[in-house]
Amino acid sequence: MCYQTIRCGFLKAGRKRPKTETGRNRTQATGIWLVADEGVIVEGNKLSNQTLALILKYQITEETDNLIYSRMAAREKNDRNKRILSRIADDEKDHAAIWGRYTGRQVRPDRLRVFWYYLMSLLFGYTFVIKLMEKNEYTADKAYQDLAVEIPEAARIIADEETHE
Repeated sequence: MCYQTIRCGFLKAGRKRPKTETGRNRTQATGIWLVADEGVIVEGNKLSNQTLALILKYQITEETDNLIYSRMAAREKNDRNKRILSRIADDEKDHAAIWGRYTGRQVRPDRLRVFWYYLMSLLFGYTFVIKLMEKNEYTADKAYQDLAVEIPEAARIIADEETHE
C-alpha cells in the first residue's frame, strides 16, 4: 500500500498546484494532497480517498492538540492540573496513532496553531484555551460519529473526547 502526501501552504494567485510524484488522483483536504495507489481496507470495506484525507486532517489535529496540552502541562505549577493536562496530551497522542494506522503517515503538528494557543494561554490563562479547544472537539465529535460507521475505532476516540470535558 503506498500513500504519498504533499503538504502545501495557501496557494497564491498564479502559483501552480504542487505536483505529485506519481501524478495519480489528487484530493485536496485543507492544504493536504493525498495520493493513493490503492485504498485502505477496513473490515472488508475500502476507504475512499475523501475519507482518507479526512482522517489525515484529524491526525494532524490530534498531533497539534497533543503538543498544545503538553506545553500547557509543562508550564502548570499545580501538580494535579499538570497530571490532568499530561493525561489529556497522552490521549491525544494515542488518537493520532490510531489515525496514523489508517493513513500510514507520520505527520507534524500545525506549529502556527500551537503558537497561537500557547500565546492565548499566556494572555488569558489555560482555562480559556481549554474551553476553546473543547468547543473545537465538540464539532469534531459530530464528524467522528459519521466516521464511526466506517471505522469502529472512532467510537473509542469519541468516548475519550467526552471524558476530556
